[in-house]
Amino acid sequence: MIRADTTCPGMQEIIGRMQVAGRFRTGPLSDLAVTTPYLQDGSAPDLASAIVQHRQVPTYSAQGMARLTAFLASLTNEGFLTDARFALPQTACGVPL
Repeated sequence: MIRADTTCPGMQEIIGRMQVAGRFRTGPLSDLAVTTPYLQDGSAPDLASAIVQHRQVPTYSAQGMARLTAFLASLTNEGFLTDARFALPQTACGVPL
């Protein structure tokens, strides 16, 4: 069982229940490589730093860390992110955004 960090309110701040103090909802892993900084407070500038800051994960060798971060980065779909067909619209309801 992973213990919650009760020094940070996390979801408790939003829903007001003490049982969820220190717990956070995490986003999906897709496009992870382009969502820096990492962790709820933005304290990890890269994937390796985010992994190291988690107390419940094993220690990785340099090669193991490189392989893990490469895998996580591979979940990013650069084609989707750069395809103009999927870009944010310039206007909505006739009003420029």
